[in-house]
Formats: sequence, C-alpha cells, structure tokens
Amino acid sequence: MKTIVKIRKRAYKEITPIPEIYDDEIATLNELLSKETIHAYIPPFRSIRTALYNIRKKNLPKLPTDASEIILTEEYSQTVDKKRFLLFDTNDDDRVIAFCSEDGLDKLSKANQWHIDGTFKAAPCIQAI
Repeated sequence: MKTIVKIRKRAYKEITPIPEIYDDEIATLNELLSKETIHAYIPPFRSIRTALYNIRKKNLPKLPTDASEIILTEEYSQTVDKKRFLLFDTNDDDRVIAFCSEDGLDKLSKANQWHIDGTFKAAPCIQAI
C-alpha cells in the first residue's frame, strides 16, 4: 500500500511522466521483493493509469483555449534550478512566447546557422530569406 500511496503522491506533485513514476517505484520494489509478491499486491499500470492521470489533473492548470488565457507565473518561466527560461512574451493579439535556457541561448549565439521547425503565423514585418 505504501508504494501505491507514493506513486499517487508523485503523480500529484511531479511533472515526471506517470509511466516513469510507476516504473521507478516498481524497480525499487524489485530490489526488496520477488516479482510474484509485487504482482500479487501492486496492480498493473494499465489498471491504475486513469486514476493516476486524474490525480495529476488536480494539480495542473487547465489547458488554455486561447493565447490570452496563458498565464506565465514564475513557476513556468524558470528552470527547476530557478534560472531564467522565458526569453520574452509579447502578450498582445499576435502573442509570441519564446523559451530558452541561458546555456541554450549561449549555444545559439555561437552557431553559424539556425534551423527552425514549427508553426508560425506570418507577420507583415517578417520576410522570407
């Protein structure tokens, strides 16, 4: 039961992918118990997956349906170690948000070429090269 409680708590508190949390906790149990014992007391992932994702949803903000609904708090604009990650946010009708770590920005500044892949809305001031 302690393992199930721990999995549930981690699913609520962490952003680690839920299957990874489950696998980590089962791996820890594998060091202590036989596989037969684990299978007897711990439900398979597929049977608790939905419950774990529902737990996770309680702690995450709702997904925005419009760019104006995006609220970038400090938690979402810094890295885990509290370094700057949000480069800029125009916060206007044609909202553009850019994220990059300081290390990534340093590497980009030294690169001879940048290759970009994504979906971009054409703006009058942008010219194709």
